[in-house]
Amino acid sequence: MIDIDYFKHVNDPHGHLFGDRVLTEMGQLFRSWMRHTDIGGRYSGEEFALFLPTTDENDALIVSEDIRLAVENMAFVAGGESLTITVSVGVAPLEHSHHKAFTGLISDADVALYRAKNTGRNKVLSYKASAPVPIM
Repeated sequence: MIDIDYFKHVNDPHGHLFGDRVLTEMGQLFRSWMRHTDIGGRYSGEEFALFLPTTDENDALIVSEDIRLAVENMAFVAGGESLTITVSVGVAPLEHSHHKAFTGLISDADVALYRAKNTGRNKVLSYKASAPVPIM
């Protein structure tokens, strides 16, 4: 799960058309990292989901960090102002999932995503079943 940090600070002062452009460019960036075996898309609002079925946890963390850095290095210009946008990423490894349904895997990734957001944003964290779920 990938969520744009503080998207309200992008969308509100610069307008929804600019926000839509940011979402479109993010989607294009994420698509550029995907292989033919991967599935991804916009999940809701400013969240995206990528499913990398042939990738283990370590490689998923590496890819996620590469994506996070690529977003951080993207340049967005609105009204003559240059903006830096960051993302928080939650990784849920399929091999450690205690769920039998895809929705459980999404839930685990969401927990990891909220941990990333609650502990400073602009980072990648993996789901760990023993860690408490933070309140946002």
